[in-house]
Formats: sequence, structure tokens, C-alpha cells
Amino acid sequence: SEGIFEIKTSPEVLWYEVVQTSGTQNIPPTPEGGFGSSNGGTLVIGGVNYPHSEVRIICTDHAASSGIRRGDITDISRVAATIKEIVHKAENAAGEEIQDLFVALPVQHASIIHTSGSVAINGANRITSEDDVKRVIAAAKVYAIPPEKCLIDVIPIQFKIDNLTGIERPVGIAGVRLEVEAILIVLDRSVEQNIRRCVEEAGYQVSRFVLNPLAASQHVLADEEKEIGVVLIDFGAGTTEMSYFKGGALLNAISIPIGGDHITADLAKVIKVPQRQAEELKLKQGNLVVNRDGENQELDFESDIDVSKQLVNDVIRSRIDEILDVIVVEIIKMGFTEPPAAGIKVIGGVSAISGFAEVVEETLYARVTYGCDSKEDCTFATAKGMLDFIYQNSMDSTISEPARKSKRKRGPGFINWIKDFFEL
Repeated sequence: SEGIFEIKTSPEVLWYEVVQTSGTQNIPPTPEGGFGSSNGGTLVIGGVNYPHSEVRIICTDHAASSGIRRGDITDISRVAATIKEIVHKAENAAGEEIQDLFVALPVQHASIIHTSGSVAINGANRITSEDDVKRVIAAAKVYAIPPEKCLIDVIPIQFKIDNLTGIERPVGIAGVRLEVEAILIVLDRSVEQNIRRCVEEAGYQVSRFVLNPLAASQHVLADEEKEIGVVLIDFGAGTTEMSYFKGGALLNAISIPIGGDHITADLAKVIKVPQRQAEELKLKQGNLVVNRDGENQELDFESDIDVSKQLVNDVIRSRIDEILDVIVVEIIKMGFTEPPAAGIKVIGGVSAISGFAEVVEETLYARVTYGCDSKEDCTFATAKGMLDFIYQNSMDSTISEPARKSKRKRGPGFINWIKDFFEL
């Protein structure tokens, strides 16, 4: 799983530790020189610099995970054990005790509901106060949610005061009536209960849930892109998530139950090699650029059979084409009549395969770019985005900088974030 928690604080810098289970996404070599399994993970230490809001990855370590399949919890005890193992690593690195976890969620079990709310401004001299903002957000939460679902978050999109629209920070602005446009994140109640059981069995408490694309967009999408319209596709290990932003807000998100693990499984079956070797082939030899020169060349690979580049890339391309076919169907369902103005951005470990963006562009007839500058950055895109999210967009006042300072006066306070654990 991925997670961040406060390690050390100072007036200038807040340090976090990020724990990431990246599935098949660029799994680091083991000490013996081989590659970990598809259920491997990486312990990452990073930091946020307050004045510049910069996120830096400091160092990494490896951990194993189990009990998750295609984003679903299949064994609560194993998931709890993995959470405990990874958080203990983080605790040892930080030299402090962790208590509360902020959990991030894949899209597959969540729903996005667009809603609104309005209240009369009660502040002195009709000046909008923090209390007015809290009341209007509470009004936006009033929605008939089915009993099998539960509300896990509300994200304000924009505020309106009288005839003034597009307000991001209403506090201090005079007016008579305050309105808000917001999105509600709703989760299957059984999924929410199972996640809580895993976290609690590991010895921790869940403080809040956050949807993956909201976090990832913080790192890979510019405000201008989210304003004019952009599609973000995260090609992960067990699932592929596609989200659409426009007007600065997340309008839609879907999950496809196919990802990098399926490519690895295909290679293992066709070439008849273990999963570990198939994963190594995919990461090291995968190349989707159309170039038949040398395609029949045998690979220098530890196996009892001959393996050609063409066979490897044909297998990879076949599964990627299947994913893209589903994406085309989902894009049509979303009502697109033309590509989004800012194009499509791709992230995730699968997108690190050479020529990947070109293949997506060829299939979707839209401008496709990578969300990150490097393979490593792309792998940790969502983790970095979570740091940005907690720093810039959290509605929990305990996470604001002034609250952190006051919290330190009471002793070591930790904000802990386990994220993307349910992506495998």
C-alpha cells in the first residue's frame, strides 16, 4: 500500500513517509538482483517544502503484500498483516508511533454524485465566516443515499455568494446568501466496513477516505487542463482507472478490471515462464513502437525456450488493445463527441512500456501525453499527489499548517496515510 505520515516538522519543512505497493508497476530489484512478485511494494520517504509546495522522494525500500485481488479484499487477516508490516517499517524509519490512517480508494467501488447546497450568511456584517462555509457544506451533504452505500467525502468545487460565482475561498467576502457546488464520494458500505476491519485489525484507525484520481490529478494535471477538459488514465497493476475533469472538477470516473498483472499473466502463459520472469520481460523488453527490424531476434533471457522480441511485444500489445477497446466504449458512454480540449494524460506502471502513449493516441484519436517526466515519477505519481492533496485540499482543519503547529505543542502528532493498498 501507499501511505504518508508526518515524520518531522519545522517552520520550513514538513516531512512525510510514503509507503507504496505498486503491484507490477516498476517493481524494484530484490537484494539478490531479481525482481519481486506482482504483490510487491516500495517504502518511500518523501517531503513537502511549505514555501514552494514541492514534493521530493528521498529513498525507497521493499515490502510484500497479499490478500488483495483486482482491488477487492480477499483475506482480511493478510491485508491487516501487510498494513502492520508496512506501517511498522515507517514507524521504525520515523522513530515515532503511528495511530490514524487516511485511506485512499480505487474507483471501482465508489460513486461520484454532483450536488449543491445554500445557506444564509450569518457572519457579522454579512461577512462570510468559517462557520458559514461549514454549514453550506453540511447542506450539500443532504442527499438520499441508498442504505447499501455510505458517504465518505464531500469535495467543494466552487462557491457562489449572491451573484458572484467561481469563488474558491469565500471566507471574508460580504453577501447575503452562500451557495456551493460539490461532489459527494459514495462507497459501497460493505467495502467500507471491510477496509475498516483491515485497518483496525492492524491496530490503527481510519481518519478519512480519498478517491485515487483526486489525489493523482494534484500531481499530474495543471489547473488549466482541469478547467478546459482533460482525461486522466491510470494503467495500474490490477485495474485501469479513467477520470474526466472539466471546469476544475472531477465529473466522472470509471474502473476497468484489467491492468499490468494481466499482461504479466499472458506472457507467463504464452512463453511458459514463471510470473517473476514474465514481469522482468515486460519491464525490460516491452516495446510497442512499430519497428520490425530485429523483432525476431532472440532475447538474452534466462529460459529453456527461445523468446523473440516480436512474440513478447505481440502479447503485450494484444492485452493493451483489449484495455483500450473498453476505454473507447466508456468514452462513448460519457458522451464525448470530440477529444477533450487538453487531451489525454496517462500514468501508471503499464504506461512506462516504450511506445505506450503512441499506441493510445493511435487508438483513441486524441492527443496523448505522459503525466510524468520519468518512469519513476510516473510510478509514484499518485503518492506525490496525495501529499499535495493533504497539503492543499483537505477540509480537515487538523491538517492545516496552523493546526499542525498547535498539535506539536501537545506532543508528537502524526497524520498517517495508507493509499492505493486496494489497487492490486
